[in-house]
Amino acid sequence: MRPRRGLLLRDGTDAGEWDDLVRGHPDGTPFHQWDFVTVLSDVLGLPARMAVAEVDGRAVGVVPLLLRFRRPVVLVNQDLPIPYLGPLLPPDVGLPEVLTAVRGFLRPHPVLLFEVRSRRPFPVPSRWGWKRIDGYTSAVVPIAEQDDEDLIGTLSYSRRQQLRRALRNGLTTDSATRQEIAERMTAWANAPFLRQGEPARWPAGAHLAFYDRLAPTGACIATAVRRDETLVSLSLDLVAHDRIYGWEVGLGEDGRAAGAMLAIQWSLMRRARDLGLRELDTLGAPNPGIENYKRSLGAEFRPRGVARWRSPVVALGKRLARPAGLVLTGGADGHRE
Repeated sequence: MRPRRGLLLRDGTDAGEWDDLVRGHPDGTPFHQWDFVTVLSDVLGLPARMAVAEVDGRAVGVVPLLLRFRRPVVLVNQDLPIPYLGPLLPPDVGLPEVLTAVRGFLRPHPVLLFEVRSRRPFPVPSRWGWKRIDGYTSAVVPIAEQDDEDLIGTLSYSRRQQLRRALRNGLTTDSATRQEIAERMTAWANAPFLRQGEPARWPAGAHLAFYDRLAPTGACIATAVRRDETLVSLSLDLVAHDRIYGWEVGLGEDGRAAGAMLAIQWSLMRRARDLGLRELDTLGAPNPGIENYKRSLGAEFRPRGVARWRSPVVALGKRLARPAGLVLTGGADGHRE
């Protein structure tokens, strides 16, 4: 058998080809789709290279690259505010081959850092520069052909009681309007980070940009929670393959106290059931409190893969900078969901 040529990357220009490759891969998510990646690039101000991977002249997958330039070097997919983004390639293509292709593709800019996040664990090279980042999981609620009582039965007893109380107290869910997304969503989504003294995760208008691009295609669901016709919470969620991804939530002050998070969860479970979808992916749990909360919603936790490669230049720079009291960083090891 003739040995294959190495993995090569070319600029993708056809959104249809790209999304077909994403849909054809078992680890493809809405976060990989053309519209999502290109909107993310715009709202974060990070140039995107939509690299299509070829082997022996045949397209075999995609490698989305969001770039942070620190002239003359570039950092790839560093600390993005999304849970999944990385190569979607055949299983026999390893990370060292991917990295070699990425470095060649981005030449003349040397790659300082390359980060990969996947729905499932993957082999991480033991060679120098690569690091597996442990502790990442996905909280997934299985959805079957169940009636409302069966669905609510997947919640813990205390959550069932809280949900029923919230519904009795007048909480309702329906589709959010474009104006509501424009006026409230980003501010509400950023509020928890600002309260903790952290920078805002999203720039103004970010969620509206996603809504405008994704909602017309059916890839995005916008949900509003109201009490007595007053808006108390918003949710922007994604649909792809056989699951809904519970993505971004914005809570007003009244929403937290009223149990709006439970109302959103209940709405998404029913929506997934009605669409014939298999799972509701509520993404990760960055601390034990959120993990316990998601378990009480019926979620099961599955490990996922996160790895990072750092150029030897980073370690060398740190050693050289230390005597002078300088700091050279190449990305944080923390994560937020």
